[in-house]
Amino acid sequence: MKKTAWLLIVATLLSCFSVLCYAEPSMALEESAQPSASSLDFSLPYATRAYVSPSDLLSHILEGRENLSEAEKEYLDGYFDEYLIYASALPDSLVSTDVTDGRLTVNAERYSYTAKNGALVTFAPIYCTVNGTRHELTDGRASDITYTDGADVKVYYNGHLPLPESTVNKLLNYTYNEAQLALSSAEFIIEYNKALAEYNQYVEDAEKYERDKKKYEDYLTAKDLYDKAYARYEEDRKYAETYPEKLQKYTDYVKANEKYLSDIEKYRQDYAAYEKNYADYTAYIHSANAISIALTPLDTVYKGSAYDIGSLYSAMQNNELVSMFEKYKSTLVNSFGVKESDIALIRKYSDELNLLLTQYKGCKESSDKEAFEFYKANYQRISFLFGSIYEKLTSIITPTIFNLICGKMELEYKEDKGAYKKKRLKNVLVCTYLAAYGLNDSITAEDTWHFYADDGEPHTYFYADLLWADAIITDTNKADPASLSWIDPVELMKEAPIPPEKPQEVEKPIAPLYLQKPTEPKEVHEPTPPTPKDKPEFKEEYKTEVIHRAGDIMLQLEDKTSPLLLREEITSPVYYNAEIAVSVAMTEGSAPAVTVYGTNGEKETTLSSLSELAALDSDGFSDVHSEYTFYGWSQSPTENIPLPDSLTESISVYRLYEAKERIYNITFSIDGKDTVIPVKAGELPSHSQISTEKESDTLYDYTFEYFYPAIRRANKDTTYTAQYSSSDRIYSVTFNYGKESILRRYKAGSTIEEGYPNPLSSYIDKDTFYQFEGWDKPLAKVTEDTVYTAIYTPTLLANAENTDITVTETPSGYTLSGADSIYTIDGILLLSASAQKEISVLLEDGKTTLIIPSSAALSLYANKAKNLILSNDANGIAVHFTDSKGNYVMLSHELRLRTPHGFENDKDIYVVASHNIGIKEENIPCSISDGYIEFSAVANAYYKAVKKHSLTVADSKNGSILLEDSLFAEGEVVRLRIYPNSDFALESLTLVNNETGKETVIDKSDRFTMPSYDVTVRASFAPVEYKITFVFHDRTETVYCKLGEMPKIPEIPQSFTIDGMFYTFIGWSTTVSMATEDTTYTAKYYSILEKDIVINNRTALEAIKQKYVIPFIIVFTLLVAAICALIIILRKRKKAKMQSNSNTAQINSDAEAIGIESEQLSIEDTPNVNDAEQVDGEIEKVSVEDEQNNSEGE
Repeated sequence: MKKTAWLLIVATLLSCFSVLCYAEPSMALEESAQPSASSLDFSLPYATRAYVSPSDLLSHILEGRENLSEAEKEYLDGYFDEYLIYASALPDSLVSTDVTDGRLTVNAERYSYTAKNGALVTFAPIYCTVNGTRHELTDGRASDITYTDGADVKVYYNGHLPLPESTVNKLLNYTYNEAQLALSSAEFIIEYNKALAEYNQYVEDAEKYERDKKKYEDYLTAKDLYDKAYARYEEDRKYAETYPEKLQKYTDYVKANEKYLSDIEKYRQDYAAYEKNYADYTAYIHSANAISIALTPLDTVYKGSAYDIGSLYSAMQNNELVSMFEKYKSTLVNSFGVKESDIALIRKYSDELNLLLTQYKGCKESSDKEAFEFYKANYQRISFLFGSIYEKLTSIITPTIFNLICGKMELEYKEDKGAYKKKRLKNVLVCTYLAAYGLNDSITAEDTWHFYADDGEPHTYFYADLLWADAIITDTNKADPASLSWIDPVELMKEAPIPPEKPQEVEKPIAPLYLQKPTEPKEVHEPTPPTPKDKPEFKEEYKTEVIHRAGDIMLQLEDKTSPLLLREEITSPVYYNAEIAVSVAMTEGSAPAVTVYGTNGEKETTLSSLSELAALDSDGFSDVHSEYTFYGWSQSPTENIPLPDSLTESISVYRLYEAKERIYNITFSIDGKDTVIPVKAGELPSHSQISTEKESDTLYDYTFEYFYPAIRRANKDTTYTAQYSSSDRIYSVTFNYGKESILRRYKAGSTIEEGYPNPLSSYIDKDTFYQFEGWDKPLAKVTEDTVYTAIYTPTLLANAENTDITVTETPSGYTLSGADSIYTIDGILLLSASAQKEISVLLEDGKTTLIIPSSAALSLYANKAKNLILSNDANGIAVHFTDSKGNYVMLSHELRLRTPHGFENDKDIYVVASHNIGIKEENIPCSISDGYIEFSAVANAYYKAVKKHSLTVADSKNGSILLEDSLFAEGEVVRLRIYPNSDFALESLTLVNNETGKETVIDKSDRFTMPSYDVTVRASFAPVEYKITFVFHDRTETVYCKLGEMPKIPEIPQSFTIDGMFYTFIGWSTTVSMATEDTTYTAKYYSILEKDIVINNRTALEAIKQKYVIPFIIVFTLLVAAICALIIILRKRKKAKMQSNSNTAQINSDAEAIGIESEQLSIEDTPNVNDAEQVDGEIEKVSVEDEQNNSEGE
């Protein structure tokens, strides 16, 4: 087409364009000021905007006479980067309506404003629509329109936007030279263009195939949606039938839950009372034990002896020692120089002590409390009197005096009674010693008593030889009652309150949706792909042909009639005609009305006068977060526009409220100290300014664990109590890297490799890039508190002041411009460290998009092109350039990450992040759909997607378990809050697989690792029994007692001998008392060589010989002698009988000869067997004769 023809076309187009505008060009010029030379920004600062691309603007100028191809549009928009911008909305106050006799009249005003580029823009109303029917406006008015209540009215405005001549000519002429070059080289590319045409036809067919394929795929998608919609339709229809029943169950649950909340509050109150009772009972038990131990030395004074030796109290009441000294006073004073005043002082102290002991005994018989109060009031005096009496007694009694007294008692009371008197004297003295030392906490009594033997020599006595079994034989040094106070007995509640059963949660049912039956889509057949054609090669001789690259599309100007060849400039004004629609809110009725809107923005009521507003409810209200006070009525919901004095037209009114934030008192109770801080409603209370440290004692370090109950956003006054765990003493190892610091704790001797944090490989601080090189010293075994500091190599980063390189975007990629050279690249290539995937980066409109060529698509978005760092645990990628000075040009910004989560479904999936090495992982907000997870990411953070499983707690008797959350990821450490009832302890913990029912017993601790499935934790609680251990020299015995029970003491031998050593039991390591905790009592023994033991001036060996060995030998000898005598007697009887038979036969033979009767002779010659002496004398003779007779007989 010739250039002159183009000029005619342009002139015609401009004339047509002017006709389409609301006013003639001259009118537009009169009403609109010309914009600045090159600005197309006709917007308002705060109005919404509409955008027109360069290619659409050029098409508008050409009015469609010569259409731009897609390649030309793409090239044009890629080169010409200025868009036409104008306000996309107008105020609805421009339009008014009137209804008379059921007919509607619409009035619309023109609207003008000064745009951002300085041009005066005018929008004029052209036509309106009522319920979609078009009505033309004449002078801004359309009348006699059919009207129905609730009609939808819109008015359409056209605006004239004057385009700068330079901009229009630039759009028309910017490719003139390139087009001329294309014409000049046409003869060389005829064949090329023919082949290219065939290729383009193939491309067109291929595009049509893709479109048909898309239609087919859309059909398949629509068919699939139809099938799902029909299934949903059937599902909803069935659901509607069961909805009433589900709604009733939910209503019942709400009522049951309200009752549960009331019951659980009462349970908490009852349990608090129960805990106080338990604490009071424990305090009473400890106080009673301490008082019992303090009273033991004095109470022993009143105990009697198992050996008929009276108690020390009876001895003192009888004045036994005083009477003895007074009885022998003259001898002691005159012969031994004892002072009379000392004997008198002993009498004085004894009388005063007897009075106090008698008073204490009376108090004891009255009540334990009265006895303790008396003891506490008189302890110092009683202790002084006992100590003074014993000191005076031991100062008077010397070995000589003791020997004298023993001798006098033996003479006076004879031997047996005198021995008793001596033993009695020793018992009284040793009891006085033990009472005096037992009451004095500053002195410790020895395990034996050093005194004199009967002969006056110094001797060490065993208490077992002098005292009775229940006498005091150990000194606990806890007799002083000054720090003790009486606590009245407290009865322990028999049973702990039982928590109410929480109702099974019922989800609120969703009201059924009654959908229309879906329409099945029209069937589309699968298309056949075209035969492929190769793209022709662009030969060397075609190099003068203009080629434009826009993405991957090659633009050839083989069409010599392209509108891009138009060169003539436009000198007449050119306008862009913009269209904006304004919606109108219809007012029902002709009389003015007041439409009242509620706080939710919905219509509340319609009033006929302003005075009726006073009758409406305008009270303030409050919620958990704020208190709202009614401020007044306004015509705007966002600003205070006063109401008119009288109602002349319909208006809309809104309530305005003045809001005041609510403040709650939050108490943090830490180690008995309460700190109250005010917290705004809805905020999360923070204890960061309060120290949670608890001072260590001699055994344990205390570590703050958590607050109970768990900290929640403030919605009421609440007290949080710090909970601690105890642990053995350990060392702290601090790892410093950059500005971060991580503290690790290790047992002594542990190696650092057992869990030290990996430092950041690199980080950025202001204009410096730091690269980790190593630690400041070798990692060694932990033997003390240690600090390790990471060593980094700093590298200066490039910025606007110190760099000689800049990064700019071009249509073909990135251009890196420097002081000495220019670098051009097609894109930034990144290599993922873990997945080994190439990533190409394209910058467009200030948005950074990373495209990973794989199924795991990853998109990251940033606000700017530079300062972008990409870092996550899956890819670990980063981008940087280096200028000629070695400075880094970093690309680092906050990002938006979208990536597949890799799980079977989208249920219960979360993103956890660790923003710095060593910092605990935390959940971050994310959105999940269709297998993808999207979240905001930051630099130097590590992310991973996790699937969480539900954890519930089964109801337990005698205790309860609380959870910090109900969802946990596989491998996450779950913390249980275990609260046994009083006198109960955790017996076992079991995890139950909710799907299979399989049970797994876990350790009885407050932590376990979450498995890969939903579980229920079940706890069993058993009564608490304290372990009481008695350790003997040869064995250990254990008994178990409940709180407050007195343990049963096993039988123990009072003395025994092992390997030549004689041991005597002298008591336990501490006084046996009621059970309040696990306790060990160790038997204490006094040992001495067996040969050194003296009992009644004889060695133990001699005493044993006299008492046991000699009597045994005598009895044994007599028994042997008796047995021998019996054997001899039996033998004699046997032999005598044999001899008698022989003699009888001989006598009978002789009797026949001499005429003597055999019977008489037999009787006379028979020996008397009862006569032992005759038998003994004759036994040997008879034996010899018997042997001779036997020989003769043979």
